[in-house]
Amino acid sequence: MIKTRYYKPKVIVDYDRIPYVYSAGNVRVTIDYNLSCSYKVDEFFNKDIIRIPIMEEYNNVLEVKYNDFIPDFIRYGLALNELERTSYSKYGNARLTINNYVGGCIWVFQIYLKKIF
Repeated sequence: MIKTRYYKPKVIVDYDRIPYVYSAGNVRVTIDYNLSCSYKVDEFFNKDIIRIPIMEEYNNVLEVKYNDFIPDFIRYGLALNELERTSYSKYGNARLTINNYVGGCIWVFQIYLKKIF
């Protein structure tokens, strides 16, 4: 188990990424897809770990980062003028997904036990 200064991992966030880089303005555009998470942090290197989807299929995260400026062909090509600037935390949404998934299962299990006893 990874442990540093009494912190321990709570969730694994997994996704695929398509990166694009344009040196003028140091522009980085990434498309993240297949976002999923797992609460099995002890199995970090297990390729067959159970993953829970964070977003619906075909929903992607588009990130546009730059230092100086965004060249017009990128701004208009991505229709950035028509998009609303927002923030999205893959980690934060993974934690919410895990809490809903694991918490929901525990809650259902507790109700089931109350009915038996």
